Amino acid sequence: MTTLTRNDLKELAQTYMLANTPRSLFWGLLQCSAVHKLKSEYNKPELKTYFETITAKARRSEYVMSLAYAVAVALLTKDISMEEGEIDFSRLDWGEQFQDYAYHTSSSVIITDISAFPPQKIETSSTPTSNIVLPYDVNLNNPKKGI
Repeated sequence: MTTLTRNDLKELAQTYMLANTPRSLFWGLLQCSAVHKLKSEYNKPELKTYFETITAKARRSEYVMSLAYAVAVALLTKDISMEEGEIDFSRLDWGEQFQDYAYHTSSSVIITDISAFPPQKIETSSTPTSNIVLPYDVNLNNPKKGI
């Protein structure tokens, strides 16, 4: 199913072996090129089937485990709108923590349109001891005005 290269699998396995917490594994795998390939090349049902196939194996090498976690990360970051319990992430030791990271990360992202804010003038100090950048409208000599 996958078009992952030997280097992709090696990168996943190294990330898996070096991770010492669920959080470090989740964020490490999220940076791997293999996870980006999985997310872009496969849809949710294909990834779900692949995840179930991988996690059903009795013998799990570092490569199999790293691939299972990579597919979990791809699933969780590709489609956050999944129903809870739709996929049994508890098949992996850190699967439920991965689910928490994905759901908490997605719910805390705030996108702001910065074009709505007016441009600000900036005044800089040229004295060698001060490298502070202040907005133009700040007046440090008059405490009632300014900050």
